[in-house]
Amino acid sequence: MGRFLIVLLALLASLVANLSAYALPLNNHTALELAYSYKILMFPALYVYWLLPGVYVFLAYWVFAQWKKRHTAEALTLMQAILFAASAIVLIVWVNLWHYEQFTLALVALMLATLCLFALYVTYPKAANHLHGRLPISITLASVAFLAFLNLGFVFVYNNLADFGLSRQLWAVVFLTCAAALALAMRFHRYDPAFAAIFMWFLIGVAVANNFNELLVTTAALFLSGVLIVGIVFIRKRLPSDTHEKRL
Repeated sequence: MGRFLIVLLALLASLVANLSAYALPLNNHTALELAYSYKILMFPALYVYWLLPGVYVFLAYWVFAQWKKRHTAEALTLMQAILFAASAIVLIVWVNLWHYEQFTLALVALMLATLCLFALYVTYPKAANHLHGRLPISITLASVAFLAFLNLGFVFVYNNLADFGLSRQLWAVVFLTCAAALALAMRFHRYDPAFAAIFMWFLIGVAVANNFNELLVTTAALFLSGVLIVGIVFIRKRLPSDTHEKRL
């Protein structure tokens, strides 16, 4: 019961903080108003962010599933509850750092949240890619990881680090390529098409946002989206023989 309450309260606190960030002005601007006040080529079209409320719907179901499984062998462990709560707390901190334009610290917060979610993610067996297993965590991890890539690109431009030999367009392509490579690695090594699908959604949004005004970035985003589609559909790898491996 205590572990369930931990994840429930963490989910509610994170939901309130993040929805407030997108709906209400803090420090005189919402999160997206601040993001689009700078010309960052990696930022996707606004429609892409409608995914984020959907993430919380999946997480709400995941929390409900933990309640249903509380008296079974698959019950939520204390470590899983702590990792989920830690990721939620760090994301709340990130919201405040972002609004007050502490972009480097915001990047650190997103990286910590990504690490917490990944640690939670790997407590599940690779075969447990379903709604009451790791799927909601996978979707959340992918969303936060891509936000970290966006924040990294933002820090690069904000601090004029893009002056190191490459144009802003080429730096954007480099970051997007690294993001796609991570998605393919997760698809192959963790048997996780959902993770790659979230990255594909963001990449298509980057192409739509640039709308061929930045031909190199748009073309790269579309090409990488196609690569992820091929990876999702055609990568075939046998699951481990022990599909009932224990959760950590």
